[in-house]
Amino acid sequence: MPTANAGHLGKNLAAKMIARRCELRGAVGSSFKRLANYLVNHQGNEQRVGEVKFSNVLSEDYDFALKEILITQERNTRARGDKTYHLLISFREGEMPQNDVLEQIEQRMCERIGLGEHQRLSVVHRDTDNLHVHVAINKIHPSRFTIREPYYDKKSLGQVCTELEREYGLEIDNHIPKKTVGQGSAATMERAGGVESLIGWIQRECLGSLNTAQSWSDLHEVFNLHGLEIKERGNGLVVTNGEISIKASSIAREFSKGALERKFGVFADQLGTKQHSVKQYEKKPVDSSVLWDAFKQDSERMRKETADMLQRQRLQRDSQIRFIRKSFDAQNFFIKLIPSPFVRRIMRAILGKLRDVQINRAKSEYSQKKAQHFSQTRRLAWPEWLKAQAARGNKDALQYLQKRRFRKEAGQILTGSAQGMTERQSISVTSKGTRLYRSAVRETRDAVQMTWADLSEDKIAEGLALARAKFTGPIEIHGPLEFKQKVRRVAAAKGMIHLLQEENSGRYFYHQPRKPNTFPPQPLSQHRLRVLSECHLAPGRIDTDATSLLPVDAQLDRRPAGPVRRHDHHPESISKYVNSRNTLRHKAKDIIEHMIFTPGDAGEMEFSGVRQVDGDSMLLLKKKERNIMFVLPASDEVVAQMKAVKIGTLVAVSGDGKVSLRKRRTRAH
Repeated sequence: MPTANAGHLGKNLAAKMIARRCELRGAVGSSFKRLANYLVNHQGNEQRVGEVKFSNVLSEDYDFALKEILITQERNTRARGDKTYHLLISFREGEMPQNDVLEQIEQRMCERIGLGEHQRLSVVHRDTDNLHVHVAINKIHPSRFTIREPYYDKKSLGQVCTELEREYGLEIDNHIPKKTVGQGSAATMERAGGVESLIGWIQRECLGSLNTAQSWSDLHEVFNLHGLEIKERGNGLVVTNGEISIKASSIAREFSKGALERKFGVFADQLGTKQHSVKQYEKKPVDSSVLWDAFKQDSERMRKETADMLQRQRLQRDSQIRFIRKSFDAQNFFIKLIPSPFVRRIMRAILGKLRDVQINRAKSEYSQKKAQHFSQTRRLAWPEWLKAQAARGNKDALQYLQKRRFRKEAGQILTGSAQGMTERQSISVTSKGTRLYRSAVRETRDAVQMTWADLSEDKIAEGLALARAKFTGPIEIHGPLEFKQKVRRVAAAKGMIHLLQEENSGRYFYHQPRKPNTFPPQPLSQHRLRVLSECHLAPGRIDTDATSLLPVDAQLDRRPAGPVRRHDHHPESISKYVNSRNTLRHKAKDIIEHMIFTPGDAGEMEFSGVRQVDGDSMLLLKKKERNIMFVLPASDEVVAQMKAVKIGTLVAVSGDGKVSLRKRRTRAH
């Protein structure tokens, strides 16, 4: 991937970044090979794996690069900790940064946590509603062979996310968590899993009654009525329903042990018998649905089928082992008839080895059948079951998933008056009900998404065909200016331009014609100065010696004669940058209107920075009285000089684009 310029924003990169470390739970440490194979596995979804790239390795081949990383890890024999670091970088739904921008963001994050020189594998995944990048990093240095453990990496990643959001014009987000670990896990369980958590259930059902409690006995009574119990554990308090236990402080800060003891005194256990519970927590969806009953029935049926299958396989294995033992016992009977004890000993040893081999083979066959069954008929969790049902055509499951989409679609999309989901066969469905097709096209409840930054004409044509089947009436195009123009070109070539809604005239798509002058004409004097068109004459060929005037209807000589000065047109990259910034204004409120500098805009301005897009340099100049950011093309020499100027400095800009520092006035003493 080529390295991007610092000011290159990609395709509508207005996103809220999330960067976090993915830690493997359990006693078994992570394996770089196992993680890498998981990341590059398509899992039957062609859209899952995007760009795959190794960094800081000698070979570009996947197998050789993977072996190089594993050999590097083996060179360190003293480290007992985990040698692999798994970093996840996620973007907001609808955002499609280009590969060079993703590479630059990845490099910055790895450098911030001290792993910039380490070997790593980065894989882009596009199989969810949010584009995300997995980075598998070798914590063993490739030349020193020492291990690097990024301590407090959560804070470092949050800081670099904030810096990148400001540098690339991303939407500013608070990367410092405001919830406790338990509250964050409960919110993730309800948002991602769609299942009500114990913390959320207590907050919705019990919090009001808990706040009115005046003593420990009142608090115990409220918990007992809801099938719960509060008790001491370690230095704090926990609330449990017998199966699940949570910290009392995760319900609210006011229910920590210290806060409750300051309010009620020293903790007191419940006295007397417990009251019968009126309500009890049940693990189910936040908004109960008939689909949950179908899910429970399907899970119970699969559990019974698995138990029956395993029981049959166990009986078959035990029967086979008994048969093997009996057959060898019969052979052992004839061995007893051999007179030589030495020969009997040898024959028994041989038969014992053969018996053990056949018994182990029977056990191995049982284990293989068991593993094959679990791989083919894996019990699905609630979110996975919903996605599987939606992919099979269950409309109720698809609508249930689509109700979890709380944010309006963004990015490169086609919209219109939707008449429901199409009948096309999709390869998979995301957790928010987005149907994925084999190309770069996705279908949501209200839009057709184009999920790749660089779209071919075939993919755009397929998206238009899907939008034609989905919408009634004209189709609206949303996204960057370049995407809109490309869609219109493809629609015109495919004969579908009549399906698109007419674009509103505007500064950044079509130039709006000036309104005609409605003022009454002024009386003309006889000997006034007149222009050539009023004299029925036009300039002819411009010679180096003289200029001739010809009648308007005369044939002009188009041959070049002498040097003609070229007009300085601004590069296409300047317009691209201005259009990209203006398209972000409805997402980020702090972005002001951007315009290309013209001679009529000359005057005093405030220097706001330097940008470089597609190799072209430009200056950002802000005019306070109009609250507009002007973009002025500049040479490399001017940019090098302006980089030493502090942002916010007042400068004077002439009509021909010359920038000079405004001299400060000094008072006479």
